[in-house]
Amino acid sequence: MQRYRYTIAALFIFAVLLAWVLTAERGRVPEKGEVFAVQTSQVSKLEVERADKKIALEKRGEDWYLTAPILGLANKQTVENMVRAVAQLKSEAREDADVTNPDYGLQQPVMTVVFTGARQKPTTIKVGAATPVGGKYFATISGRPQLYLIPLKFKADLEKDPDELRETNLAPGLKTEDVQEVSIKRGELTIVAQKAEPDKPDSWWLRQPVDAKADRWALESVINAVRDGEGRDLEQPTEDMSKFGLDQPQAVVTLVLKNKKTIRVQIGKETEKEVKKPFSEDMETKELVYTQSEGRPEVLLVAADLLANVSRDVVYLRDKHFVELNKADVVEIKVQRKKGLSFEAAKVGDEWVLKIPAGIEPYQAKIDDIIWDMQDLAATEFVDEQPDDLAQYGLTLPHTVVTLTLKEQRQPLKISFGNLGPERVGYYCRTSQSQQVYLVSDLVLNGLPADIADLKVERSSSDEAD
Repeated sequence: MQRYRYTIAALFIFAVLLAWVLTAERGRVPEKGEVFAVQTSQVSKLEVERADKKIALEKRGEDWYLTAPILGLANKQTVENMVRAVAQLKSEAREDADVTNPDYGLQQPVMTVVFTGARQKPTTIKVGAATPVGGKYFATISGRPQLYLIPLKFKADLEKDPDELRETNLAPGLKTEDVQEVSIKRGELTIVAQKAEPDKPDSWWLRQPVDAKADRWALESVINAVRDGEGRDLEQPTEDMSKFGLDQPQAVVTLVLKNKKTIRVQIGKETEKEVKKPFSEDMETKELVYTQSEGRPEVLLVAADLLANVSRDVVYLRDKHFVELNKADVVEIKVQRKKGLSFEAAKVGDEWVLKIPAGIEPYQAKIDDIIWDMQDLAATEFVDEQPDDLAQYGLTLPHTVVTLTLKEQRQPLKISFGNLGPERVGYYCRTSQSQQVYLVSDLVLNGLPADIADLKVERSSSDEAD
C-alpha cells in the first residue's frame, strides 16, 4: 500500500514537471478550436491587404517594423494584438462547400492576410463576404480546401492604418532607473556621466570633460526628455539626410542601459510645421525638430524643446552642492567677518551657547539656519579648479570665514568668502575640503547676523519685568 502511494506521488510529480517543460518550451497551450495553434512568438511576418492599401510588418529580434507602405518601427503592443488575432483564430469549417461560389466573395476578398510562422512558410487567409446570418465572414486558408466561417472581430483586429501601427515614441519602453550611462555630444563638446552603483540613483558621476559628482535630477531631466519624446509627424529616410540636419546633428544623446542595450538619438534641424493636435483631427502649428533613433529608419519630428532639454552644459549637470556636511554633526560654529557680527557658539546638550560674545542667550533657530545655509551651499559657477593666485578672488584674506567643528573629526571645516564676482553678482567661495574656487549667490551671506540684535533671543517687556 505504501509503495502504491509512492507511485502515485511520483506520477503526480512527473505530470507537473512535464506540464512545466511543455509550458516553458512551447509557451501557451492552444485552445480547442484554434485553426493554426501557433505561438505568437513564432510569427515573424504579417501582411494585411485591403482594396485601398497594403500593410507589411516584419519582426527583427524582439521588435516589429513596418516595411510597407512606410518604413519605421511599429508599436509592439498593437502589432502583437494583430498577431494574436491570427495565431489564435477560431473558426468553423464547412467541408462540402464550393469555395468558388461567388456568394462567398472570395474571388475579390475584402481582406487578404499573409503570415509566416515557425516553419517559415507563408500562410494566406482570404476574407470574403459577410455571412447572411450569424455575424461572421466567409474565408479560405491556403493549403486547405474547406470554407471557413471566421468572426467579424478578426477583420476588425487586422484592419489598421499605418498611423495606428507606427511607434511614435523616441525610446519606447525606456525606464529612467535602467539608464547607467549618459553621453551628450554637441559639436566638439562631449559630456559623459556614469552611475557608479547600478541601483543607487544618487551615485551619478561625471567622467568627461571633468571628473566630478553629477546632479542626479539634472541628468534624469535629460533621460526623461528622451523617454518622453513623442513624434508628432514622420518623414521617410533619404540618401541625403542633410535636409533634416541629420548629416551633422546639433546633438547626439546616447543612453546605455543595465542590459547593455544602447539607445542613441540624433537631433537635427528645427522646423515649423502643421500637425494634428493630440486626440483630435484639428491642426496646429508647432515648432519641431527632426530626430532619428539608431536602428530605426524613419525620421520623427518631435517638439523642439527636446533640443533645449538635452543640450545641457557641464555646470548644469554637475552637482552644485559642494559642501560635505551633515548638520547634526556640527558641535561648534565660528563666524569671523570684516564687516558685520563675528561670533562663536558651541553645542551644549541640544542647545547652542554663545562663547563670543559671552553672556547672551542666542536665538537657537538662527544658528541652525546658518548651518543649514552652509550645508546647502550651491555653486552658480565653477571658477577655478587649481587656483595659482587666491588673491584675485579675495580668498587670501577673505572677508568672511565660517568654521564648523564636527563630531569625531579632528580638522574643522572652513568655508571662506572672498570678493564679489563679475558684475558684482555672487561671491567667490572656497572650502577646506577642496582647492576649487566657486561662485555662490550673494544671498548666502544675507542669513548671517549683522549685529548682536540679530542673534539674541528677543524678549517682551513683560518678560523683562518678571
